[in-house]
Amino acid sequence: MVSDDKSSSVIYEQFKKVAEKSPAQTAIVEDKRTLTYRELDQRIQRIAEKFPDVETPRADGAKGVCIGIVADHGINQIASIFAVLKTGVAYVPAEPDFPEERIRFMMKESGVSFIITQRKYRDKLQEFPLLFLEEITKEAPGRRSAEKKAADAAPEILPTQGDNADTDGAARPESLAYILYTFGSTGVPKGVCVTNANVCHYVRAFQHEFHPAAGDVMLQYSVCSFDIFVEEVFTTLLSGAALAIPGGAARADIQSLMDFVREKKVTIISGFPYLLMEMNELKAIPSSLRLLISGGDILRECYVSHLLPQVTVYNTYGPSETTVCCSYFHCNGQKALE
Repeated sequence: MVSDDKSSSVIYEQFKKVAEKSPAQTAIVEDKRTLTYRELDQRIQRIAEKFPDVETPRADGAKGVCIGIVADHGINQIASIFAVLKTGVAYVPAEPDFPEERIRFMMKESGVSFIITQRKYRDKLQEFPLLFLEEITKEAPGRRSAEKKAADAAPEILPTQGDNADTDGAARPESLAYILYTFGSTGVPKGVCVTNANVCHYVRAFQHEFHPAAGDVMLQYSVCSFDIFVEEVFTTLLSGAALAIPGGAARADIQSLMDFVREKKVTIISGFPYLLMEMNELKAIPSSLRLLISGGDILRECYVSHLLPQVTVYNTYGPSETTVCCSYFHCNGQKALE
């Protein structure tokens, strides 16, 4: 049955429903920090209310206002994404270690109003108005005078606004949610525009097939510019599950990553087939895992030969234009074609 409730096709509205229903449920797990849904929503609000004024998005859903996000993976990056969506505009993500020319092209071509980032990346983003996460995620004595001095000293740094609770209700199903830049055969970045309705529809498809719920923990391992990141983040946080984000040390090698998976009791991993190939060579995988999803390239039978007796494995396919995946294949009990 298709719901007539338009809020069911607005990303932040769906997240808000989960947060109101299960405020004490774990939302994000890092190496040493955990946030509940209530705490994550409070952080989202704190970030959103500090945004400079941006124009109202176009009613037809065409490419309009965008906000760039160039930040380390973690709680503040995820909260920034939802803060942008909460205000009804689209985010344009880029990894901080991307080449400067690539970041510059993406942000200029999409016409971002400003970029949410961290002070350490200021030199890479000199051409753009910047909003620093260090300033908008914590309160400090003398904050307003310090902000004024910073604005006087560096005009490109956006002063944060006073608290403004009126940040809800701007998004509609047809509103853009994000622009992901992919590299086709030409090697030239191409922006793929995806709406709130696209994402929410994909989340429902994922829920129908994989049943994420409270108690599930999804590993957040993909870079933010891949649609796997979309699958990791939104299917988790719109389903009441938790997102586990490893730090640099845990990403160093497959054994360190599996130690993190074991410690945080991760149940779902979605990633490229080469990650599954590395896991396939291990003597054992963490017992908490119930589902492995491969996408983005060919999954060969030899990549999962030892995994199939231990865990459910899916091979998926879909270009970013289809949001994430447009086909799923359950590998267990099947034989690869010769």
